[in-house]
Parts: sequence; structure tokens; C-alpha cells
Amino acid sequence: MRVASVVAVLLLSGSASGVASEPALPPERLAADADVIVVGPVKEVYSRVEDDGRGHVTARLVFAVAVEAVEKGDAVRPGDLVYVRSYQNVRVPADWAGEGGQGAPAVGVRVRAYLRRQGGGYDPLSPNGLVWLDGQTARYAVPSTEGGSVEAGRFWWLAVAGGLGGLVCGILIGRGFRPRRHAEPGAAPDPAPKAGPGR
Repeated sequence: MRVASVVAVLLLSGSASGVASEPALPPERLAADADVIVVGPVKEVYSRVEDDGRGHVTARLVFAVAVEAVEKGDAVRPGDLVYVRSYQNVRVPADWAGEGGQGAPAVGVRVRAYLRRQGGGYDPLSPNGLVWLDGQTARYAVPSTEGGSVEAGRFWWLAVAGGLGGLVCGILIGRGFRPRRHAEPGAAPDPAPKAGPGR
């Protein structure tokens, strides 16, 4: 339960995206600017994809690093899980310029993460606060967003089921649906309907 609430808060808060590309920070600057530096494998990755409706689709990511070593900071200890927020642009408008985000390493990849504590969570220093180790380069694969709105596309079947349910209800109501009366065995059939006024 605790992990789910931490992940929900981190995904909702997101991480700020830059408006212009930044040059990579040298290692000594990364070490000086980071509040925490941890090394360890990525254990989990969570994602939420946002579509602003104007052609900019962003994956908000949270990944858990199982801390093997702490190179800076005393808020984290070896054996802890550190949840890191990140983002990755999935699709951008043709006239857009800016950072694409650092994305997230794939599960199992060891990283050195230069982190800054912000808003109750950890963000990697931008633009290169995540360093893939051991020659690994695998990245988390953001779910496909082809074919329209990402959020709507994931639940297309709900729209179809709702539409069919509405159609059936409309037909039944329009035809004056009434439950059938079942006669008891041996009972006389219902008399013919009586003509009402004006019939």
C-alpha cells in the first residue's frame, strides 16, 4: 500500500520539463549539485502518458532503484528503494524545441543516479543525471501511442461496450419494452386488450 501511494504522488507531481536544451554537466558539477548520489539496479518502472491535445505527448515516469551504494547524502542507505521521477517526450509538435527528457533505464539495468530532492521526491539532475553502468544501454520502452489519444486509446473497449449498451437500451425503450407475463400452467389466456378512448 505504501509503495502504491508513493508512486501515485510522484506520478501526479511529475517533473518539470525544460524549455531549451542544456549542455551536459561535467562529473564534478553533477557531484557538487546532487543532494544524493546512489548506485544500484532498477527494480520497477511506472509510467503515465499525457497527451496535451496539441501534439505533445509526454511519458511521466517513476522508477525504483535498489540502492547498493550511497556516494553522497545521508537520507538514503544501502538496501533502500529510491523512487526517481523522470519524463520522456513521446511525440512533439513539428515546431517544438526543448529537452526530450532522460527517460528511464530498463528493469535490471544498474545506474548511478545524481539526484536532487524536490517536492517530496527525487529528480535526476538535468540533462544527464542518470548514468547507465556496466556498458548497459537498455531503456524503458514507453507504451505505443500511435493512432490517436493515448488515454482514450487504452480503453477503446469501454466506449464500444457503452455504445452497444446505450443502443440496446434505446431500442428497448423505444419499442415500449414491457416484461412478458408468463401464465401459470392450465390458466386461461389473457383476454384481448380493451380499446381505450379514441381507439
